[in-house]
Amino acid sequence: MNFKKKIITFIASCFIVSFIYGQGGSANKCINARPLCGDGRFSYPNTSGGPFFAESDPDYGCVGYPFNPSWFYFKVAKDGNIGLTVQQSSAYAGIPNLDADFVAYGPFADASSPCTSDLTASNIVDCGSSPSVVEYINIPNAKEGDYYLLMITNFTTKPGFIRVIQTDGAGFTDCSILSDNIACEGDFITMDATTPNATSYIWYEEVAWGTGNFVVIAGEHNKTFNAVASNHYKAEAYDVFGNLLNTYNFEALFFQTPSVPSSIKDYPLCDASGDGSMEALFDLSTMDSEVLGGLDPAVFSVSYYDDHDKANLGEEALPELYKSSEKTIYARIDNIATSSISCFDTGSFKIVVEPLPEISLQDQYILCVDTNGTEEILAPPIIDTGFDAVNYSFIWSLDGVVLLDETDSILIPNEEGSYSVEVTNLLTGCSNSTSTTVNLSSPPDISASVTSYAFTQSNTIEATAIGKGFEDYEFSIDSGVWQANGAFNNVSYGEHIIKARDINGCGVSETKVFVIDYPFYFTPNGDNNHDTWNIVGVEHLLNAKVYIFDRYGKLMKQLSPGTSQGWDGRFNGTLMPSDDYWFVIEYEEPLDKSIKQYRSHFALRR
Repeated sequence: MNFKKKIITFIASCFIVSFIYGQGGSANKCINARPLCGDGRFSYPNTSGGPFFAESDPDYGCVGYPFNPSWFYFKVAKDGNIGLTVQQSSAYAGIPNLDADFVAYGPFADASSPCTSDLTASNIVDCGSSPSVVEYINIPNAKEGDYYLLMITNFTTKPGFIRVIQTDGAGFTDCSILSDNIACEGDFITMDATTPNATSYIWYEEVAWGTGNFVVIAGEHNKTFNAVASNHYKAEAYDVFGNLLNTYNFEALFFQTPSVPSSIKDYPLCDASGDGSMEALFDLSTMDSEVLGGLDPAVFSVSYYDDHDKANLGEEALPELYKSSEKTIYARIDNIATSSISCFDTGSFKIVVEPLPEISLQDQYILCVDTNGTEEILAPPIIDTGFDAVNYSFIWSLDGVVLLDETDSILIPNEEGSYSVEVTNLLTGCSNSTSTTVNLSSPPDISASVTSYAFTQSNTIEATAIGKGFEDYEFSIDSGVWQANGAFNNVSYGEHIIKARDINGCGVSETKVFVIDYPFYFTPNGDNNHDTWNIVGVEHLLNAKVYIFDRYGKLMKQLSPGTSQGWDGRFNGTLMPSDDYWFVIEYEEPLDKSIKQYRSHFALRR
């Protein structure tokens, strides 16, 4: 806590002759204007006797040509309208009973230079000349730092005291200009009643501010007294014979010294860096209420610092929006009702930066549908955040729509779409979110066919597959190597099994394809291996007729597609010799339905 010591020396005149101060005293000219503020706790002796006429240069507006003037000035401490009441009483801080008129001038940059030539009609901000003992001054739209001059008359010429009290407005006056009378709470103001030839002193304090009732301060007999509370004080000086030599009046005003709470909770922030550097943008103003601890924000201001010494000096305050990692912040409260002394306190709290929940999900999940029992994925996918449901909360959404029934750490999707989850750490309040995609996939519906003409000796099969979702399949023939497309070249004659499988593991389908062709030789020797010759797949040709001849054109055998087992190398029961034999087949071409005839030869080997 930092207090500025103020030692104020009042060598005041006797209370009785304090009225003489007003009789032609120094305050009846503008250049000698006294400082005041709207606090209301100070009373000022008026100008009495005479009448004493006001100086002639100023324009006095509605007051005309006043006499017994008292001049004052005040300074604006905070922007806004300011409403003041002017009271004049024959008793110190008493009930108003003396008529007081006024003229207010301004605004000005200082309190003295306007006295020479600026107290003109255009600079009159308000004026009052009613017969009422209370006048009201209105200063509209006052700006911090501006000065105003105030002339108050005393038409009764009776001695008394003037009080100016703020009763309205969001702005207020600066009481720090009364610097000889002010200090911070916890400090003291030294009052000096030193009087020549005085050997003893009696000190008094007002029972309650403004009552005019004083009581003796026990044990205080020195020429000085240290006041520690706002009040009116009196001192009486006596000589060695007990004669009263002089009486002094003092006023002291102590501004409240704020106190920062001793334990301000650490302020948790969530890492907003996006890169894990544990930094966050902190709105320091959100701490104002807790730091003030109930103090009026119109009277006390809060500022923040990253260094204790800077806080004590009030230098290099942090911006309201402050990007920070974990750090100790120093808070300072200032009483802004005064600027000439610094009534403040400092304290500290910590900014604690908490990490965001790190959610790790796959880029996509596969949901198998229309399964046929061949799938590798035997259950729906599980989207697992990896967090427990005790310390974290979860909000799931599908295509932007919140799934109200889904509040667990995992989700088992039953439809495709874009899924997102927001995970909140219940201890820190930090949240993070991410998204993933659920795609459908299914076993394929496969179809395959021979795309080459019969008996080309270079057979080709083309397979296609369709399904739901991705439709990303691969193919194999006769349980061979899987390939990305369904084209198979140089396929041998006969029956083939073509398979297609979903690359995501959602199942396999297969189909059979027959390639029509013939063997180049056969060996009818009874070993059950190539013992007969036939056109493989001839049963799949429409209206097919097969004839076998020897090299001389003699018909050896006619085969009936679909029923014949093929030629066994006999003619009328006789074994035919090893030789080349010819065949002719007439058929309907499967690809284009044309009627074709094909002729070629094969070998019989024994």
